[in-house]
Amino acid sequence: MRLSYNTVAATAQRLCQLALLTQTGSGKGVVFLHTRSISTSCVMERNKGGKREMDALLEPLEPLEPLDPLESPDPLEPPVPRTQVLSVAQVRELEQSIEAQGTSLLELMKRAGRSVSDHVMTISAPSQPVVIFSGSGNNGGDGWVVAGDLSAQGYPVVLVTPRDAESLTAEPAKTAALEVIEAFEEHAALEATVALGEHAAFEELAAPAPPLEILCKPSAKELAAALGSAAVVVDAMLGIGFDGGNMKEPYAGWIDAINAARATRKDLHVVAVDVPSGLSAQTGSTARPTVIADTTITMLALKPGLVAEGAKQYCGEVRVAALC
Repeated sequence: MRLSYNTVAATAQRLCQLALLTQTGSGKGVVFLHTRSISTSCVMERNKGGKREMDALLEPLEPLEPLDPLESPDPLEPPVPRTQVLSVAQVRELEQSIEAQGTSLLELMKRAGRSVSDHVMTISAPSQPVVIFSGSGNNGGDGWVVAGDLSAQGYPVVLVTPRDAESLTAEPAKTAALEVIEAFEEHAALEATVALGEHAAFEELAAPAPPLEILCKPSAKELAAALGSAAVVVDAMLGIGFDGGNMKEPYAGWIDAINAARATRKDLHVVAVDVPSGLSAQTGSTARPTVIADTTITMLALKPGLVAEGAKQYCGEVRVAALC
């Protein structure tokens, strides 16, 4: 198993994520995601009509420090019932409550991003390019997390953004983006050290990372080239803060490009983070244009707009990530 630009500790922690996907009969087209940490490996558990299948996603990893196997934590319960629909205001309150109990908003963002990258890894191979459209707010921060995570797992990633990491102002999005950049620079420094013949013991860890290309305000030609080779597109532009009003540039042009690519390429899968950009998470009203997604991974709970009449044509299959 090749490790890319993350440090050994961060990589070990990342590899020890357990994603439990439970298919329920409570609603059509809704899947609930649940994540927790374990000490040795990462597996996927699917429950379909009572039939349980276990698929190993990653080979076992030796922990950095000895762990008592009896101390492996039990799955945590989600903060709200899995089928509950919360308004945007209630989701904000829930986030504040979770933060008050000791889980930072940055950690919640990282869990949100990982729930998306875990899904991308189930529908594509590491050799297949992923294009991530990231906004300048906290939905965009999720996109930066996805970009760093997938690149670390071997995926060629292109991140499309209206601002570079240093220019972001929303928190914790800026911190998350800067961490991705820092990790990439650390890996580049390690590669340079190995190239000089030093620290040969770390040569395996310093294997060249897959491309992590950041396109800030790309031209139409650059955008078309990125989309033309992509197997998966991740929409992390606007999130639940969008009210369904007028769509501004550059997002309108980017959404048009995504929808055009999806319409002409049956093998392209579009994943929306929290809500398709252009769809109001509160009312279900849509802007022109609105992202047409194959899958929407929404965080913590369903929102009214995701279950509104006509929303399915934009959301595709809705998956709820509990982030516990």
